[in-house]
Amino acid sequence: MNGKSLIERAIELARSGAYERIDQIERQLNAEGYSNVASHLDAPSLRRQLSQLGRAARGEPPKARGRPPVPRDPADA
Repeated sequence: MNGKSLIERAIELARSGAYERIDQIERQLNAEGYSNVASHLDAPSLRRQLSQLGRAARGEPPKARGRPPVPRDPADA
């Protein structure tokens, strides 16, 4: 470990853009000697944030959330 908290290091790894999936970040954190990694990264909001940071670092568009918009009927305009 390098003195950073597990969450700080996970965010740093996500911002690097080198990891496309959260399980890859988990494996790296385990390899660096952090313990209970899966339970620390279990919160859906944190996993979403890490995914968003990784996509942004790789220049990928944000993942759409929710339902797609309903197409408007031109007759209603």
